[in-house]
Amino acid sequence: MRQYFQLQFTMFNRRLRDFGLNPVVGYLLLTVLFVGFVKALYYRVEEYAPWILIGACLMAQTPLSQKERSDFLQTTFGKGRKTKIRIVENIIISLPFVAALILNQCFNQIAIIVILSIVSSLATFKGNTGIVIPTPFSKRPFEFTAGFRYTFYLIALVYTITVIAVNVNNLNLGLATIVAVYLIAASYYSKPENEYYVWIFAKTPRKFLRYKVLQAIKNSIFIALPPIALLSVCFYSEILLILIAISVGTIFLITMVLAKYSSYPDGMGMSVTVMLILVLMFPPSVLVAIPYFYYRSINKLKPFLDD
Repeated sequence: MRQYFQLQFTMFNRRLRDFGLNPVVGYLLLTVLFVGFVKALYYRVEEYAPWILIGACLMAQTPLSQKERSDFLQTTFGKGRKTKIRIVENIIISLPFVAALILNQCFNQIAIIVILSIVSSLATFKGNTGIVIPTPFSKRPFEFTAGFRYTFYLIALVYTITVIAVNVNNLNLGLATIVAVYLIAASYYSKPENEYYVWIFAKTPRKFLRYKVLQAIKNSIFIALPPIALLSVCFYSEILLILIAISVGTIFLITMVLAKYSSYPDGMGMSVTVMLILVLMFPPSVLVAIPYFYYRSINKLKPFLDD
């Protein structure tokens, strides 16, 4: 069992390196992002923050309970050791959330998150049920069709938080949910597609990028429409702030699309990742990032498209 966790640790470090990050830098970055998320959560909606953390923890643990994975562990280690591995895995994932709850003195929720982690480790979810989750998108663009089916539970969580924001009369939390939807949509462009899916377009690189950006904006509006509509009705006097949140999310989405093709056909390297983080932390830097990614994307796409 010890060797199994050593292997998982090595594989995770390898994923960080493939993403262009030194493992030490990657862990520090993940820690900073998690701490920032927790602080923002308790600052914006302190009453509901512990329950949101519990929900986020359970969602992080859910992929580990897929039937194919559970069957593999049972075949390899046997039923008893498989159960121990699953419990330990869930406990490890829950540790950052438990630490956040301890620091905020939410001791009742700590017991709940530990119990739920153990219970969920014993459950198995069938990954492929044969049920196709409907989406508001056609087969094009494939990013949204595939991405929506992988992240529909996150979108549902964001919608729930929007309702909470309205109930507690917290516009800032509501605005954050709009931006969160656009961040989820932006994640659909984190990996490059097969070269064939670019080559089939009879477009110049400029027209191709314009098409991709417009498709991303149009389809992200479908996902963001429920929180936008709800907040516009409940906070109609603050419509300007809602429009600003939409603009911020759209700008980052555009940046992400261009960043994807600025490294094509390879994945995003360290320099691209750092620039995206900089845009998130210091939005005015988008004035430099967008032109940089745009012209770099044109050069990267020239071998695959008509010039």
